Amino acid sequence: MGEITPIHIKDVEKTLDRLVEAFGNYPIDRLTEDDWRRWAQLLTHKAKPNEPLSPIARDQHLRRLRAFLSWLKAQSWAPTVNVGTALKPVPRKLVRAQVERAKSRPISPQDIRAVLEIANPLMRCCILLAANAAMYPIDLAALTGREIRGQWLVTTRSKTGTGRRAYLWPETLEALKAYEQPRPRDPASEPLLLLTARGNPLQDSKGVTPVSPDLAKLCKQAGCKFTMIDLRRIFQSEAANGTGDLQAIAETMGHVQSSMAARYTRAISDQRIERASLAVRTWLFGNG
Repeated sequence: MGEITPIHIKDVEKTLDRLVEAFGNYPIDRLTEDDWRRWAQLLTHKAKPNEPLSPIARDQHLRRLRAFLSWLKAQSWAPTVNVGTALKPVPRKLVRAQVERAKSRPISPQDIRAVLEIANPLMRCCILLAANAAMYPIDLAALTGREIRGQWLVTTRSKTGTGRRAYLWPETLEALKAYEQPRPRDPASEPLLLLTARGNPLQDSKGVTPVSPDLAKLCKQAGCKFTMIDLRRIFQSEAANGTGDLQAIAETMGHVQSSMAARYTRAISDQRIERASLAVRTWLFGNG
């Protein structure tokens, strides 16, 4: 089993919150297979009515719960939990179909530039860092000023703990320079680079962030649709199209490279990382 990261703990808490919402304080070892099946059915929707939960998100909830129940059994805390086949994984066909739909979603450079034009200084930083450095909201929430070193971002990916480097575009540096950080409400937030308008971190204790909802509102206003994950995918795709340098791309994205070849590869040069980054910039802004 891999290391349990803070983000994994928060994800498990979200799953267990949904469990408590459904069953309250009812003893978990008294739930029947039908009870668990009804809970799995509840996962077809988000907290808000008529908003379907994606196959991937549903499958992640089911996987977390199965792992949590296995852990309870290993600790001899709930050895008689009877789930039967109620928590079986979402069919791989549905998961693959979702991935393919996301890949084929038409997103143009014009769409992203239109959103950047109407974004406030904070969201402009978030969008550019996602496109330029493939950063998720959780990465943005943990980013500190010390990690910006001239034209370089040198940090660690929150999800995996893997070191990463990104060459920052002039547009990204300009946006960071224009952003005026509000006064932190909590002194512990002072090292953070990006804060909400109220001086709070971009992610609360339950892992909730305003970045993705705010991006959705901007996209609706601009008449387009893309997500923070889409921007990360765009970085990988356009950097690969422009350079084919998968190792340099992985260095910026913070991918874990466990192959034998990766073990024997020396440090990726700044020039290779810069070329990968500039390939994405050319796609987004042209050669100017």
